[in-house]
Amino acid sequence: MYYKHLAGRLTCLLACLLPALIIMTAGCGGPGMAPVTGKVMVGGLPVVRGSVYFVPNKSKGTSGKAAVGDIGPDGTYILKTPGRGDGAVVGHYLISLSGRATGDEEHVPPNSQIPTRFISARHSALSAEVKPGPNTIDFTLR
Repeated sequence: MYYKHLAGRLTCLLACLLPALIIMTAGCGGPGMAPVTGKVMVGGLPVVRGSVYFVPNKSKGTSGKAAVGDIGPDGTYILKTPGRGDGAVVGHYLISLSGRATGDEEHVPPNSQIPTRFISARHSALSAEVKPGPNTIDFTLR
């Protein structure tokens, strides 16, 4: 009889606490992540090697870590956010791009394929918005 009474109390306790716990944690975790892929082109040709940096635009309310994507030989990239995994936090970003020459991995000089004005996120004039769900964000440079 004691165990029946205890089981009833535990069931009641769980029934009361579980909804409260769900409500309390619903707002935790901040903005969600969204997958981001794209392609970087210069003069109609893909950038064959480099990186794309999505730097949170604090003036538009986006904060957190920058997302980074390595540019592959076909010009495509997939963003990753350190500590958060694939994608970027939903929000607004300033963009910087860097190219790398192919060859010696230890001494990779800058690649003139990407104009130097795109190296700094503050001065590149490139921006993007990451929305919920899959995002394809291409950059065509001149």
